[in-house]
Amino acid sequence: MGCYDVFCPLCGGPLNGVSDIYEDFTKKFIKDSEWLSKVTILLQNKVIINMREINCTATFAKGKVIIDFMIEDGFEKGIPLHNDCWKLAKKEGLSYNNFINREIKDLYKKFAIKGLNYTPINKCWGQIFEVDNCEEYLLLSPLKSTKNKDRILKNIKKLKKISVKRPSPSESATLFKIGTKKKGGDGKVWIVSKTKSGIKRWKKNDG
Repeated sequence: MGCYDVFCPLCGGPLNGVSDIYEDFTKKFIKDSEWLSKVTILLQNKVIINMREINCTATFAKGKVIIDFMIEDGFEKGIPLHNDCWKLAKKEGLSYNNFINREIKDLYKKFAIKGLNYTPINKCWGQIFEVDNCEEYLLLSPLKSTKNKDRILKNIKKLKKISVKRPSPSESATLFKIGTKKKGGDGKVWIVSKTKSGIKRWKKNDG
């Protein structure tokens, strides 16, 4: 399948900007859509702003900090979203905890959350984000377009409204050594294990 675009969990827009394969690009269009390539990644204990995709698919970097999302990771390594979507979400009181334990809509749509509404931007989803299928306002920052802002606010409010109790421990497994045991939100004991791709995850301790 090769490289493919992945999408912001709040707005559904591409996290690597828009492709320059479209011949009708103008300087204004490029400037208006630049916000789509500026990414914030929410981690449990900090926020990294102004990251950019440096390698397909979904490898983001800022200076020497590199976060590479594998297709099966989901939100295990953090929550990537556009800088401008994060500014809007932060103002509304959204945080890292509103995203954890959410179900990904489709592994190949990466980061789009099941249960949120991505109409009409989902008409633009493809292996490469299809600008020709998009209404112009969808390519404008929610900090500049009221219409796009209102659409994204609905997803933000839905994430805030639905409270998901995390069954595993509230702390990220990446903060602990392999074999560490802690009690989860479900009252059961969980243990830090490692996936085939080397990612630390909580696994229910059945022993």
